[in-house]
Amino acid sequence: MKFYARKSAKVKNMKFVFYILLFFTSAFARTLDCAYSASTEKTAVLSEDSVKIYNSNLNGAKTIKQDTVISLAYRKGEILLGTRYGGVIKLNEQNPANSSEIILGGENLAEISRVFWADGKIYAVLGRNTLAIYDEASRKVTRKSFGQIYRIAACIKLKDALIIAGWDGLVYSADANLRAAELFKLPAAPLTARYVAAIDDAVFGLADGRVATLKDKKMFKISNSAITAVASADENLGADGENAVIYFASADGAIYKTDKNFKILASKRAADDKISGLFLTKNGLFSVDFNGKASVTEKF
Repeated sequence: MKFYARKSAKVKNMKFVFYILLFFTSAFARTLDCAYSASTEKTAVLSEDSVKIYNSNLNGAKTIKQDTVISLAYRKGEILLGTRYGGVIKLNEQNPANSSEIILGGENLAEISRVFWADGKIYAVLGRNTLAIYDEASRKVTRKSFGQIYRIAACIKLKDALIIAGWDGLVYSADANLRAAELFKLPAAPLTARYVAAIDDAVFGLADGRVATLKDKKMFKISNSAITAVASADENLGADGENAVIYFASADGAIYKTDKNFKILASKRAADDKISGLFLTKNGLFSVDFNGKASVTEKF
């Protein structure tokens, strides 16, 4: 039984087109998205037919069947699911059939390729280059299409701006009114982006194995393979100062540990395939590979 089945006749008859994500998408791709909740110490992993919810030591994973979801995120301890038809589902883990939904796509029913929550608002990327924002307090939806962006690859919320990066490498800053200003162009496609509190900056993981910082636009070579995920101690465990470290996952299954100046301190093989998600937990480094395999690597 599908956990959420409400769709209009128009949606049922639609033919959905999936985009080829540059170098790493194939017909056998399984892991669509993954997210970690520090408050519940759970990790949610989305595949083509289910959502799996793991605790921090991988024991007792819960599986919820689905066939309409392509992105997910945590809202505090609650899972948000972005659908192929422009909706965001607030998942009821105990009784999935009672999950509620917010329609963000309007009439175009575009897929939600990315979703995240910040400061009382749900942010969703619709189709190629439209951003929808749902304000939980007012229950209003704001949508803005960015024609200058070929396709949104990454979007993160900073204190006073949204940072949006396209697959073409162009990076923009959008204000509260979603007016976007071009900042600079990355030398390669950004595959991941994350705010790192220890350096008070956003970091992009690039397809050429480098990472780039937002503020000073510096580049650092980390791997010969693409950088696919970023995790840092300050985000989940409160570490800061000179002892803060940042972890980077790569397309060849390795995890790299660097200091706050991006000097490589150590590396370790964690998977046989591309690592799609990396999260620093109390039990170690929780990673999810391209084929949906979850593992915990001891911190190093």
